[in-house]
Amino acid sequence: PATDGAPGDAGPPDTGPPAVRRIGRFDLSDPAHPSAEWSGSAMEAMFTGTSVAATLGGSGNYFAVLVDGTEEPVAVTDGGSSYALASGLTPGTHHVLLFRRDEAFDQPSALDGFTFGDAGALLSPPQTPGRRIEVIGDSITAGYGDECTNANQHFSAATENEYLAYASLTGRDLGADVHVVAWSGKGLYQNLDGTTTQNVYACLVKNLALWERAA
Repeated sequence: PATDGAPGDAGPPDTGPPAVRRIGRFDLSDPAHPSAEWSGSAMEAMFTGTSVAATLGGSGNYFAVLVDGTEEPVAVTDGGSSYALASGLTPGTHHVLLFRRDEAFDQPSALDGFTFGDAGALLSPPQTPGRRIEVIGDSITAGYGDECTNANQHFSAATENEYLAYASLTGRDLGADVHVVAWSGKGLYQNLDGTTTQNVYACLVKNLALWERAA
């Protein structure tokens, strides 16, 4: 799979050799398998070829897939390593975005890179937006149940879609990368169950530690 070894956060505009651009905060302690757990963690690439697949690690995570701005079927990890995203594309240059829909309590997933078939090739990455927004919150920020069909439907990872949550919609409207730090039921000081440990503040401390490793 194609990987770039770059820091796990948005930075200056990308130029130069072929690379995958990662969006959000990643743990790069194992550079061969960059892992992320926050909603909206993503990777994108420009490529030539008629097909694209993602190399992922983990199980039970849901990813929105967009090729040339068109949504493809959701990719769901099942413990395998390679997941077909799109095929039968017209020859030429294409853009792919893989975007984590579910939230941190569904466990981390490795976003190792993309493959493009025998005739495909990775190109220089898309330019990094000039704006970056960090959004801190709980269930509404993580998109908890935003694809449920009615108010009585029980939550599942399949019905949570950060791509349609307010933070991501705002980022797309403003042309900004969005980094989401959100966990359903957790508050800055007190959680939904009344506890004050493992709150969003603790998540932020972990977040900063990951950023230090990524940098």
